[in-house]
Amino acid sequence: MSVNTGPTLAERTGDFSGVRPIFDPFSVTPTAGTASGYTRVPFAGNVMPASRFDAVTSRLIQAYPQPDTSGLANNQITNPVLGQGWDQGDIRTDYNLNGNTTVFGRFSQQDTLTLLPSTFGLRTIPGLSVPVGLGNSTTYAGTNNLVARHAVIAGTHTFSSSFIVDARFGYGRFNRHALKDGADPGANLGDKLGVNNANQEPFSYGLPIFSPSSYTGIGGPAALPTIRLENTFNPNITFTKVRGKHSIRFGTNVVRRQIINFQTNQGDGLFSLDPTFTSDPNNTGKTGDSMASFLLGAPAGISQDFMLVWPGIRTMEIARSSRTIGK
Repeated sequence: MSVNTGPTLAERTGDFSGVRPIFDPFSVTPTAGTASGYTRVPFAGNVMPASRFDAVTSRLIQAYPQPDTSGLANNQITNPVLGQGWDQGDIRTDYNLNGNTTVFGRFSQQDTLTLLPSTFGLRTIPGLSVPVGLGNSTTYAGTNNLVARHAVIAGTHTFSSSFIVDARFGYGRFNRHALKDGADPGANLGDKLGVNNANQEPFSYGLPIFSPSSYTGIGGPAALPTIRLENTFNPNITFTKVRGKHSIRFGTNVVRRQIINFQTNQGDGLFSLDPTFTSDPNNTGKTGDSMASFLLGAPAGISQDFMLVWPGIRTMEIARSSRTIGK
């Protein structure tokens, strides 16, 4: 269950008379003798005229589910449902070549598809042809497809009653694609919503993040897309020699990793909104509202990530060991 804070029915129409006084950010007048050096004109009756609504956010605000209570905070409840399916299996075979040599092989696979839900589920936004998942950026809502493979082959050979060798080779494959909810290739939901240049990044086809302080967000999730490919090669060999009362073990273990990682936190853009631009600059603590700033399209901050390269990481880990065990 998710307890959310959304705009009231009155706020959706620009009426903030039951909230706090709101001021027109475009009415700044230099005023001597004030703490800030300027003043703003309040909206008459704390009601913002529809002619001042932003073309994008005035549609997004209607996508909020209607409140379940009349309160200004924690006034709406949703029940997001996580979906997950997986296929997992293992195959192993053992074979004795002769009295001195044994081998075995194993293959394991796990395919996991996780559907992380958005805060409000699928919502309809005027101007978009299909419903899209909307909510707080911290939901990481989207499709998380993980494909994992692991294989190993090993053999043990007894040269004599006092000398044994064990050799193994392992391979692991990790392939994860986590994409934003509804952000199919070429969907460009941000651009279609009217946010110019929202979808510039590779694999960034979703909605920007809209985050009004003190309210539940109504945009896309953060930290997506995330794409990670990893190959791990692991050969190792161990010799065991028995001498009298002692057992001596020595060998080498090698781990070779190949990693490609791509992730953006705000690839489709982030709009942070707070009461600053709709407050009385000389009485900021008791005036202004972030939802009023949202409806006006007056963000306090805008940011967007750009991934210039896909990092390709290659590492080699080599360990040599020897050990003597006394009897």
